Amino acid sequence: MSGGVSAVNATDISTKKGNPTRAEQIIVKSGDTMSEIAKKFGMTTEQFMQWTGLKKSSLSKGQKINLPMAQVPKGKGIMAIIREYNMTMEEFGKLNNLPKPYKDYKAAVGEKFYVIKHSGSDSSSSSVASGHVPSRSSNSRANVSGSKPVVRHNGAHSNNGKWGSSYSPEEIAKALYQKSCEHFGAVGKPDFDALINKINSNNVEEVLKSYTKNTKNKNKESLINTITSEIRSDKNLRKAAVMKIYDAVAKKFGTPESVRAGFVKELDDQFDSWGMVSTKKLDETINRMMASPSELAAKMEHDIDSKSAAVGKESFNELISLVNSKNAAQVIKAYDNLNTGESLINGITSEIGSSKKDRIRAVMYIYNSLAAQINAPESARDSFLQELNDQFNSFGMVNTKELDKMINNMLLKYNRTPKASSSTKSSGSKVDNSPKVKFTGKSEIKTAEQWRKGAIASAKNEAVDKYKEFCIQNDIVFDKNDLDLTPMERIPAPVVRNGKVVANISPVLKPTIKPNGKVVILNPGHGGYSVKSGNFDPGSYSFIKKGNGKYAPLLEYEKMQDYAEKTADKLRAKGYTVVIASGHAQTISAQGTVSSLVNDISSGKLTNKKYDKKDIVFVSLHADSEPGKSGSGICYDSRFNDDSKLAQTLQASLNEDDWIKAGLSERVWGNGGIQVLHQTESNPSVLLEVEYVNGSKSQNLDSSAFQGRFLDKLTVGLNRYFGLE
Repeated sequence: MSGGVSAVNATDISTKKGNPTRAEQIIVKSGDTMSEIAKKFGMTTEQFMQWTGLKKSSLSKGQKINLPMAQVPKGKGIMAIIREYNMTMEEFGKLNNLPKPYKDYKAAVGEKFYVIKHSGSDSSSSSVASGHVPSRSSNSRANVSGSKPVVRHNGAHSNNGKWGSSYSPEEIAKALYQKSCEHFGAVGKPDFDALINKINSNNVEEVLKSYTKNTKNKNKESLINTITSEIRSDKNLRKAAVMKIYDAVAKKFGTPESVRAGFVKELDDQFDSWGMVSTKKLDETINRMMASPSELAAKMEHDIDSKSAAVGKESFNELISLVNSKNAAQVIKAYDNLNTGESLINGITSEIGSSKKDRIRAVMYIYNSLAAQINAPESARDSFLQELNDQFNSFGMVNTKELDKMINNMLLKYNRTPKASSSTKSSGSKVDNSPKVKFTGKSEIKTAEQWRKGAIASAKNEAVDKYKEFCIQNDIVFDKNDLDLTPMERIPAPVVRNGKVVANISPVLKPTIKPNGKVVILNPGHGGYSVKSGNFDPGSYSFIKKGNGKYAPLLEYEKMQDYAEKTADKLRAKGYTVVIASGHAQTISAQGTVSSLVNDISSGKLTNKKYDKKDIVFVSLHADSEPGKSGSGICYDSRFNDDSKLAQTLQASLNEDDWIKAGLSERVWGNGGIQVLHQTESNPSVLLEVEYVNGSKSQNLDSSAFQGRFLDKLTVGLNRYFGLE
């Protein structure tokens, strides 16, 4: 805006105690033109006419033009007007020629301001009602910049309201930007939400980067900023959309729950504060989550170098938490490559302004992440911690020479360890896909990969038949093209050891903080091959309509694997040691998988430390199956007091969340009992039915929000059972 109303020939412009008295009317002088007057407000002629309600562009001498204004209510500030008229802070500030920062402007008693009369939340008519057309800025959804009008219409490029499934990340980003420009209050509109729902852990990084690189997005506004700036959209809808983006990034990069908690708090704080939502910290967190090991190391070095007593502060804590069992070695090496003359461990311990406790905790977090990555023995951890404590208990600066030597020896071991392929991701035993495998009940001899391809083909045929039944039950017209069979392609190859199919056992997943002395064995139900028939067991499943309009199978084994991995992350962050064991019930039963695993853990064979069996809890995760039903269930064997206590404790904790309704079910062996519970009679054990895979609330299983709340309460329940809180 070139000068605001102060440059216009008006009836009265004066200043009182530093606050201007704005003219409520313009009296046209000889030689004045509509375009010149409009330009003073940063508008086109058409925009100015719509704003003031003028019907024609010609002017006559002495003509009076009334300017829309509003007075600040008694005891209120400018935000009261901004919210009443659904304006943005940037839009309001420019229109009224306020000094920056706009949010700090103190209105005088009775001061009046120019307003644009946006028509509530009806975005399709807002430009006509207000005479104002939005243009992009880094901090606002609209301003009076004189940009060309944007033609607003519903469903542009929307393929009759259904976005195609083949959109690339670049096309999704471009379409999102276009939709946000076409509509005020875009969040909550079907087309915009359909695009948001197409974002997942596989494409989110490319979508976010493409959004800021979009040539039309001249201010390089982030997608998070765009979403929060849609002030005409419901606050909760905007927050939910932001969290969907966050959760997709977190899933892709394995971000710990602690970062999510900080992100949610910052998002809530911004929405609860006065003025426009600032996404500076939110964007920074997202960028950190997507950072490469080299970028992460550089950010840590920057904090250590530029911020006094960095260790223990929110910024550095967030960076540290992004180091995990997948990238620890690379981050440590990248820090060395910065050539600062110090290692990451040395950099942390040298922050003498930070507390001893914070520095030790940060060093041990780095160590634990690296140890988990290379599966280092517990004895090595004890030696490292002893050296660290000895150094901190001595006089003078901490000398990390021996600590760095230990780390370097671990890195050498990591370099000699083959990287796991996708088929060995969660297996503690090497998976061999080349030898041929024979199942006891089959005559064929095939490789593991051949068995996998056969399982996929069989699963696809079964899915088509089940989808037909689903369509009949739900009064849907059957069309095979509406069925997305991608989940079937993800069926893994059988885990093979010495020519035999076995259950899938993860490495021992060590705590990411100080161990609490407790072990949890997680068993995601189903998902393996029968040792007898060779058939793959997907468990129960139904169908969920996705953002692309297609129905995809919701597979019990796949969803429970995801729940188990997320649970493991939460528990490790609370000091638990975790092992994940999955497979076909027949294979687990025939090989005594669970009972053998309990014995190996309790004896110290797997953990280098012996555990009382009462300190080893077994939790099997399943999704129940019965059309129309909903709720969670906890199955237990009432012959064992520990099982009853564990079941009742978990039930009480889960039911504290009003989104969850958990009941108890006695399952005694020999009378409707459960195999895996029969194998864990010597230690506390339960089987959880998280929700009904084909029930009235089956969407809960596919909801990251429900999953987070369920796993939070599960973790709380385990803590209470062990008396940890």
